[in-house]
Amino acid sequence: TPLLRAANGARPTLGSTFLFELQNAPANGFAAFGLGFSRTAWSGGVLPASLAALGMPGCTLLASPDALIGTTANAAGVASVPWSLPAAPAFVGLDFFSQAFTLDPPANALGAALSNAGAGRLGVF
Repeated sequence: TPLLRAANGARPTLGSTFLFELQNAPANGFAAFGLGFSRTAWSGGVLPASLAALGMPGCTLLASPDALIGTTANAAGVASVPWSLPAAPAFVGLDFFSQAFTLDPPANALGAALSNAGAGRLGVF
């Protein structure tokens, strides 16, 4: 199962770069990081949402993928993406949510898997 986390204890501090890291991805495989602003609704539907009907039994969409950032995992199955955070004070306290997606042919009929979800709040730590 892919595992999403903040790399090296990163904190979402305004004016910095926050690094998402995915572990346990298929080696050298495609991964996408979803970033959104809701964990209760997306595209007219309710979250969390089971993806069993899409051929992904046991996978649940937990965060709205309002933006997707694609990348490739390394040979150890680790992928990361940076997120440059604005320095604007208006964003202090903004909540965000993330979840990652990997192509994993043996995982299920769709050949994809979802990670756990993460939640954060922008700040001036």
